[in-house]
Amino acid sequence: MPNVSFHDLSQIDAAGRSALMRRSETDLSGFMEKAAPIIEAVRTEGDAALVRFARDFDKTDLDATRLKVSPAEFDAAFDMVDENVVAAIRFGIDNIRHFHEEQRPEAMWLKEMRPGAYAGDRFTPIRSVALYVPRGKGAFPSVTMMTAVPAVVAGVPELAIMTPPAPDGSVDAATLVAARIAGVETVYKCGGAQAVAAVAYGTETIRP
Repeated sequence: MPNVSFHDLSQIDAAGRSALMRRSETDLSGFMEKAAPIIEAVRTEGDAALVRFARDFDKTDLDATRLKVSPAEFDAAFDMVDENVVAAIRFGIDNIRHFHEEQRPEAMWLKEMRPGAYAGDRFTPIRSVALYVPRGKGAFPSVTMMTAVPAVVAGVPELAIMTPPAPDGSVDAATLVAARIAGVETVYKCGGAQAVAAVAYGTETIRP
């Protein structure tokens, strides 16, 4: 477990506070140079670029018809994940949902400021949201839960999960279980900068 540093700002002088504020000013230009051609390729080539990058980065041979997780793959995921894990995912999602339901504001409120004059707020969900679920040496269904549930509770009409595929072209089973239980049935086998570009610009398969 990484060490967490605690800083009492009342005990730090101006120079120390300034140093703390600067620590996150990482130079991202090198990363941007690497990401830019990937993003441009997806913008101009669409699915063909996603298939190529899946081969180059994820070491998997996918064609465009397999970029989207099928209903059968969702069903198979429930057979692959231990029932105790499925139960734990359901329990976690239920807790997360309860929290965000309490957090959700009223759709609209008005207050009469003067006779006949009203002011207030109206809250409407974003039309579409893409959720990125990483995949490395482990499984991250918790990321699916913590991002999908608040979006569902908020009433976002269109939700899509982007997650890197394994070399065999599959998606982590626990992630699919969490997605379906949370209420998200659209999952794409796509990771990295190419996934961000795909949902930003859209491709033949993926809506922007």
